[in-house]
Amino acid sequence: ILADGSKLSYEKLVSTIPLDQLVKLLPKTPDEIKIAASRLKHNSIYVVNLAVARQDICRRHWLYFPEPEYKFARAYFSANFNSSSVPIGQSAVSTVFAVPSGSVIGDTELENTSIDGLRRANIIRPDDEIRVLNTMRIEYGFALPTIGYHDLVTTIQNLEIKNKIIDLKEDRKSVV
Repeated sequence: ILADGSKLSYEKLVSTIPLDQLVKLLPKTPDEIKIAASRLKHNSIYVVNLAVARQDICRRHWLYFPEPEYKFARAYFSANFNSSSVPIGQSAVSTVFAVPSGSVIGDTELENTSIDGLRRANIIRPDDEIRVLNTMRIEYGFALPTIGYHDLVTTIQNLEIKNKIIDLKEDRKSVV
């Protein structure tokens, strides 16, 4: 159903939205499915983006930071897989923080934590000029596989199969 109330038919619908949100959009959803969807858990992520006025700050594409002294889980360097994503002579790095759903952390705190961690890891230098610094929050970061997760997803996918929905986000094997 479109915003103007008109309807489109489909043979198969490809969905990349979170399952709990998809279930809310489906007409005549059985209570069993609504309950299953409400039990799915996820975390949220914050991404801090930095543009640094120095080329080639890191030769890697992704770096993971499992050590407790780093508050971000990973950093990625977009110019290392797409050189046209940054101006010549500069670099870009993004840090990713995974947090419990509903958590709110201030942008300034995340940005300072990113800069401190990247300096500690010798990725950026104290004298590097940070030309761009911004933060974005993504509510649905990663699905959290809790006890019974597989059964919940299977229950929901059975409704998706009935509605000919292909869910690319949760389980690529569910394509019908």
